[in-house]
Amino acid sequence: MYDTTTTYSAVCQWVTGEGKKGERIHLVTHKRTAGVNSVVSYDARERNQITGFTLHGFGATTTTGTVPVEGGACVGNEDGVNHNGTWVSVVPESTTGGLSVAHGGSSVPLG
Repeated sequence: MYDTTTTYSAVCQWVTGEGKKGERIHLVTHKRTAGVNSVVSYDARERNQITGFTLHGFGATTTTGTVPVEGGACVGNEDGVNHNGTWVSVVPESTTGGLSVAHGGSSVPLG
């Protein structure tokens, strides 16, 4: 299973009705999941050694959330009032998760 969650710090900027600049930082979460539903194979190198693993049978990728794009439209505040803002900065803050393998009811992260 491939399962990650990335959090972005995104700055939305707008001009108020009084002509003043408004700015708000939003933390945006983006989750990505893909199943590996088939086999893991390897290439034999020498006795009791392998070169690496090959993953076969990736499932569909599912994503939750939308990553903002600099220059794209944004809503200035969390109550949903539209200020016709623009994303001026989008920075990834953290990513958790990754690739894991499950067998016999146990799941182990790889890497």
